[in-house]
Amino acid sequence: MTTAHRRAEPRVAFAQGPQPTLEAGGKIFPILDLSPRGIRFQAASTELTIGEILRGVVRLAPDYAIAVEGRVLRTAGNQIAARLRGGVPLSPAPSGRRPASGLLW
Repeated sequence: MTTAHRRAEPRVAFAQGPQPTLEAGGKIFPILDLSPRGIRFQAASTELTIGEILRGVVRLAPDYAIAVEGRVLRTAGNQIAARLRGGVPLSPAPSGRRPASGLLW
């Protein structure tokens, strides 16, 4: 019996090295992982509620930012996960940055 993968698209975890950030609501949050259609980031507390619209900028490098919008799917402790509307476009990695998975953003 084969178990279907829960995620439709691969995600990149940013546990080591410089972390990209999400700038939203006048605050900056470290991104824990990112996929073309989802984001999980760390907040000081659960600052957003499930179902709330999230609008902000994902900054992958000082000179590379992407505007994002989505809906909060879940909160757990100081982590917030959201489904992105329109997604994060795939493009060459900024400043030679290549996540360990080999995916390019």
